Amino acid sequence: RAFGDGMATAIGSARLADSGRTLASRLTSISELAGRLGHLQDLDGIAWAIVAEARRLIHHDTIRVYRVDRDAGMCEPIAFQGVFLGTTEPDPETLRVPIGNGFTGWVAAHGRSLRLGDANADPRGIALGDTSRPESILVVPMTYEDVVHGLVVVSAIGRDRFDEDDETTLTIFAAWAAQ
Repeated sequence: RAFGDGMATAIGSARLADSGRTLASRLTSISELAGRLGHLQDLDGIAWAIVAEARRLIHHDTIRVYRVDRDAGMCEPIAFQGVFLGTTEPDPETLRVPIGNGFTGWVAAHGRSLRLGDANADPRGIALGDTSRPESILVVPMTYEDVVHGLVVVSAIGRDRFDEDDETTLTIFAAWAAQ
């Protein structure tokens, strides 16, 4: 029993050390992004900086950054990376989403993050492509003064690919970008 307790303690310590390294890496990436964003003034530059830095924070298959256009009632894609409907260079019109529709539009309308372990099982989704495999999705609003100005959306093939730490990290990341 003492051996088992010792092993449990060792495993717990290893997990805690790994968690600490991961947190330190994420905070370093957020700090670097904040530094880069401080020098950028244009929306496209900010969006592409988010796309470039996000891979260091959260493993994902696709990423999209949207501007929320309240006058038009749309979420407009301004930067994206990954394979969408079989191509790495989709027509931005295919990624455009009305506020209130799909996961992206839902977050734009409600101003709350959305983390789903299997997006295909949620009725709020809009099916674009292969729905035969589970896909995880994380959508966070870029909010400034209680107004959603943009969104960051990451997805990954597989069930439950994002956790609470990923959501917190991306939320901090998005808050920096919104300012």
